[in-house]
Amino acid sequence: MKYLTPSTALAVITARMGKDDPRIRDIVEQYREGKSYDIGILGVPFDYGVELSGGRPGARHGPEQIRAALMRHGTTYNMERGIDVSGISVCDLGNVNVADRDSVETHERVSEVVSSMIKKGMLLIVLGGGHDITFANVRGLCNATKGKVGCINVDAHLDVRPVIEGRASSGTSFKRILEELGGRVSGGNLVELGAHDNLNAAAHLAYLDKIGSTVITLNDITRSGMRRSIGRALSSAGRGTAALALSVDVDAMPQSVAPGCSAPSPRGIAVEDILDACFAAGADKRLKLFDIMELNPMYDFDGRTAMLAAEMIISFINGFATRGARS
Repeated sequence: MKYLTPSTALAVITARMGKDDPRIRDIVEQYREGKSYDIGILGVPFDYGVELSGGRPGARHGPEQIRAALMRHGTTYNMERGIDVSGISVCDLGNVNVADRDSVETHERVSEVVSSMIKKGMLLIVLGGGHDITFANVRGLCNATKGKVGCINVDAHLDVRPVIEGRASSGTSFKRILEELGGRVSGGNLVELGAHDNLNAAAHLAYLDKIGSTVITLNDITRSGMRRSIGRALSSAGRGTAALALSVDVDAMPQSVAPGCSAPSPRGIAVEDILDACFAAGADKRLKLFDIMELNPMYDFDGRTAMLAAEMIISFINGFATRGARS
């Protein structure tokens, strides 16, 4: 397809464990035009927006590292939940052929690919890349969907900074989603989950409060628990909408478990909690788009952040597998 280049991750040499021990890599294949898939994985190796926001560049290498971790990690069976995902069809769409240091053109290409694949009935998992890409992802979802769209941003930051002099940094995505998509995503259908501490301006919080967005802080999650918090997020974001998007910036987790990110913090969402959130989102039939952003392999000690991202994808697919059981 136009704007797509193949990923190399599926070519990683990994031993096959046999029919009695299927792995996640066994249900993932390179995309074939004309074939129907439940889930597609798309990479966007672009981090110019991170550079514009003063973060640590390197997230452009994130998609391949996440894929490599996914291909090496995890069986198709979850023994704790009793879920087998071996019947889920997953394709790797490859990477968007991005335009070097050109956010406008790159975002246009991403939106076109996302829209095209969602129209084919595919749920998309998009791997970044800087968090500015989420604007393009959600625009693509809106272009492929009739009706309102809801968004959940799992992030240490609110990411509602204004675009100044045309510079769409990684901190501008959700303000752009609210203001540049013709009202398809309203303030009441945006949920910010996990923001905390001295990482966000009072003016940005006031902006979200004024337009009716829901902000669930890290302390709120600690007090109420993630299962209740993600339930509240899905309910608020999904009210009156035709589709939902979940975006996870890996800096939402503490640096101890996710060192490989553009803007690390010592505090964050616990591993068990983020996996619960991904599972719940995967189980929600309105959820059409899931992205994981800002994974920076240049700072990833022992590949632990990429492994966490792989776990998040697997947990999401486990949740997706329950959709049929609930129909």
